[in-house]
Amino acid sequence: VGSLVVWLEAAMDEAKRNAADNVEDAENRQRRLETDAAAVQVLTIHSAKGLEFPVVLAPYLWDIFGGKPSIPVFHEEHSHAIDRPKRRLIDVGGKEHPDFEDHQLRAKKEQSAEEGRLLYVALTRARHRLLVWWVEDTYNAHESKLTEVMSRLTGGSDKHLPLKMTIPGVLEEKVLHGSEPTVDYRPPVEIPPGLEIARLDRHLDYLWRRVSFSSLSPDDPLAAGEDFPGQDGRIDEDEEPLVAASADPGLGEEYDLPRLILDDLPKGPRFGSLIHHLLERVPFNAPDPADAIRAEHEELTRYSPVDYEVDILVDGLVAMLKTPLGPEEYAPALCDLGPGAYAKEMVFELPVCNKTSQVSLADLSAITLEHLPPDDPYRDYFALLADRPTSGFRGYLTGIIDLALALPSPSTGGSRYFAMDFKSNFLTPWQEEAKVADYGPEPMSRSMVKGHYPLQSLLYQVALHRYLAYRLPDYLPQKHLGGSIYLYIRGMIGPETPVIGGERCGVARWFPPVEAIQAVSDLLVGGRR
Repeated sequence: VGSLVVWLEAAMDEAKRNAADNVEDAENRQRRLETDAAAVQVLTIHSAKGLEFPVVLAPYLWDIFGGKPSIPVFHEEHSHAIDRPKRRLIDVGGKEHPDFEDHQLRAKKEQSAEEGRLLYVALTRARHRLLVWWVEDTYNAHESKLTEVMSRLTGGSDKHLPLKMTIPGVLEEKVLHGSEPTVDYRPPVEIPPGLEIARLDRHLDYLWRRVSFSSLSPDDPLAAGEDFPGQDGRIDEDEEPLVAASADPGLGEEYDLPRLILDDLPKGPRFGSLIHHLLERVPFNAPDPADAIRAEHEELTRYSPVDYEVDILVDGLVAMLKTPLGPEEYAPALCDLGPGAYAKEMVFELPVCNKTSQVSLADLSAITLEHLPPDDPYRDYFALLADRPTSGFRGYLTGIIDLALALPSPSTGGSRYFAMDFKSNFLTPWQEEAKVADYGPEPMSRSMVKGHYPLQSLLYQVALHRYLAYRLPDYLPQKHLGGSIYLYIRGMIGPETPVIGGERCGVARWFPPVEAIQAVSDLLVGGRR
């Protein structure tokens, strides 16, 4: 604080000295000229020296101090030293001094000469236009240099001789013989138009909508002709778990040995949304994922109490990040991937058809069935959708892909891209002890159908297909498009997560034919139905 006060005092002293000497700091002057270049500037003639402006207005050149000075200030006539300039003198002797009147005349003469120099500066600052005011009937106007110049220009005989006749280049001259009358401004009186009932005289396109997966779902009222465009397509776990009995994997009791980590934590959409936010904010390959998850959890729940063990949640999410994403031993986990291998929260807005066509859920299902093989796990699901009555729509299809992921492909030597979604659904049936087998292929398949996730997966793969077509220069759907992976987080317990029926527990994969994705993509832009 002390050094700041010292600097402020020094700056104030320097400003006072500059003001007294009529100087300005070069940096401040340059900054002021740059910032004020397009603004109206009010300057003294002294401060305008060396500057030019497009238009200059000089309203007070006629107004000077008249009469003789009471305290004459002048310069000596001759310097007694060759190398010394003439000294500036002040007559303090008063009227009794014998040379007082001579000193007054000399001071008046020097003042008139300075006024002439300032007049020249003022009249030569304009590049394009100069406006000057001249008032001739005041008590001191006859002594101003401007009056002298005007008198010389008009020949001195006729003060009212138009300047246009004497000065080439004068564009306009206006002579006022009195004050212009002032009139109080009164806004024009407008009679407000009469009110009447608005009439809708155009056709409304009720089929033009902004829809999402959730509003396209057969359980949503859109199937009956209504829409909820505010939904973003997220459907987290239900309030209640499945009631159906769990399937016996039939591969031995060893699959029941690993214990689930997150089975005792809360259930429902709120907890599911918290897990989504944590996975959105935490880097998968963080040096210490537990500390990263705990820090983000503390930030997200700062103003809301929690009724669960935070350490259990952290352990469960760390195990989920370490769970392989496929049944193979070499399958990578999320923690093995760098930030360049995935994109979180990918928002998409896909145009759907044009003003003369529409798409329905039945259309989507029918064209998908044309390309699904007989043994596809979700063929029966789309067959049921194709038979359900739904309304058509056009406009935009929107959604948010939790994770767009690039995984290495041993067969091609490159990468295949997957649409991934996080699910915190609780799949253990009522009154049964939770076990890893509850998140095997069959329970996950039933959950996918119950939540209409195959439809969501289909639309997300279409969006990913469109995105890759614009971003990959050598994009080939058969080479780069992988499918979808839905992660049931509660069933992922780390590298020891068992494989049942050829699939990793907690990892629901679906690889529909690329032709199905392309056909649905073409349908959305007005292709064959």
